[in-house]
Amino acid sequence: MNNLAITNVTKNISSEMTNNDTTPHLEFTASKITILIVLIIVIISTIVGNALVFLGIVLNGYMNTINNMYLASLAVADMLVGIVVMVAMSAYTLAGYWPLG
Repeated sequence: MNNLAITNVTKNISSEMTNNDTTPHLEFTASKITILIVLIIVIISTIVGNALVFLGIVLNGYMNTINNMYLASLAVADMLVGIVVMVAMSAYTLAGYWPLG
């Protein structure tokens, strides 16, 4: 009787796994489109703003001080956050799950 119960549970689990559609679907509602637009604006302004700070410090010779080089390195780090982290978290925010692996 115990083997029969285990067999039934195994059959139920395997049938549920084959019957379920495991491909998640992303539905674009009005609120998700609004969030997407806001996120795109924030990401682009983060990248462009930090790129301008970096270029302003590096290209102007009189701004090449140690303090400004520290600010330039912070701008590069923040720009990388805008490129890598914000884009990945935007995908997570919109999908509701981690779609990147």
